[in-house]
Amino acid sequence: MRSAAFFAVVFAFTPAALASEEELREEVRRLRAAVDQGARTLEAQRERIDALEAGERGRLESDVRAYLDRSPAYLSAQGFDRGPLDGLKVTARLTGVLQGTAGLNPSDRLVGDGDLDLDFDMTVSEDLEVFVHLTANTSGDGAFESQFGDVTTPSGAFPPIAGPTATALLDGVGVNGTQPTRLGAVSSYEAGILVRLRMARSTIYVELGQLDPRRRFAQNRLADDENTQFLNNSFDDPPSVPWLSDASGRGTFGIHAWVDLGASQQFRLNWGWFNTAGQLFNDGQLYVQLSWKGSVRGREVNVRLFGFFDSFTEASTGDEVAGGGVSFDWQLTDRTAFFLRFTTTGGDFNPVESDTSAGIVVTGLVRSRPNDTFGVAFGRISLRSVTGGPVAGFAPVEDRELTVEVYYRYLFDNGKLQITPSVQVITDPGGGVSPWQDDLLVLFALRVFAPF
Repeated sequence: MRSAAFFAVVFAFTPAALASEEELREEVRRLRAAVDQGARTLEAQRERIDALEAGERGRLESDVRAYLDRSPAYLSAQGFDRGPLDGLKVTARLTGVLQGTAGLNPSDRLVGDGDLDLDFDMTVSEDLEVFVHLTANTSGDGAFESQFGDVTTPSGAFPPIAGPTATALLDGVGVNGTQPTRLGAVSSYEAGILVRLRMARSTIYVELGQLDPRRRFAQNRLADDENTQFLNNSFDDPPSVPWLSDASGRGTFGIHAWVDLGASQQFRLNWGWFNTAGQLFNDGQLYVQLSWKGSVRGREVNVRLFGFFDSFTEASTGDEVAGGGVSFDWQLTDRTAFFLRFTTTGGDFNPVESDTSAGIVVTGLVRSRPNDTFGVAFGRISLRSVTGGPVAGFAPVEDRELTVEVYYRYLFDNGKLQITPSVQVITDPGGGVSPWQDDLLVLFALRVFAPF
């Protein structure tokens, strides 16, 4: 009986045991299938990664090969001769400005002006470049202020409405900074050579030739280009500096050098000596500048400290002339940036004793136009009487001139066409010497700029 009971129990549980074993085998088969599928997927991903790496490596090798093919040193090492146009880069900029006064009827002026800049930059070798920058302008007699004078039209003759603003008292470039310092149909603006002197841990860059110090000292990322930024020249080139390049059109010759310093090349020291042609080493102008490019709160900051000693002016007036200043710009947010510049000068030659400017530039002020820029700047020029030099006898009624400029720059066709309406409001122009109506000058402008 006991044996019968035992076998009865065994037979009762055998089907369940067999079923459980069959389920286990099925689970094992599913797991093996999943592992096989995962292995095939992993292999496919590995093949895809290998293909991407091969493609990227091929593109990198192609880029390196293309660079080496363009490299003068590589071509020379391979025994290849350079073609006459190899290494030549040509760029051009066309600018037109329509600018007029407001509130001075019947003597309001509406004038147009345009210029073309054509630059040729040639890479001769790995350490030598040659550049020739040409300019052409429609103006025949100087800056915009010169057109404030007598005007004769079919409707009558109008007397002068004023003289130059304080910005243009010394160098003749004032409310329209696009006016060139070299007038005429086509003239050479800059021409020279750039040499790289390679040291063990650094490289010294040296320029020699017809150079304009305006392009090399007191720069500012937000207020340094009259073609795309502020139009009034007081925001581009500090009037406290007696620039040798002025509306007289005289040529300047100079030596300029710079070196980048610091662990991440965040410092730049540059210096230059400039003079008129034929008098390079006698009675010129010496400039020195130390620049730092870094970040504050993760945003780009540029600081430039600069100074100058002007023995060119001292030789003609017997008055020691020296000065300097600071230029600062900071990217406050992704879209908003701020700038500040202060410059001062000594001696009794320049009617501008010091100048201060500050402003804000916003990119994408209108969200539907993310690349447009809006700018507003305020400038103050401190004036004094002078007894020598080209404006001897100048005695301002007011000791300062104030300027506010607002612009909005529209970009079309990816920046190939830029249209900028702007307005300038200037109080006590020229220190109140000129007979401005209510001592207030309001200027509206439309600038068209096309780089190509």
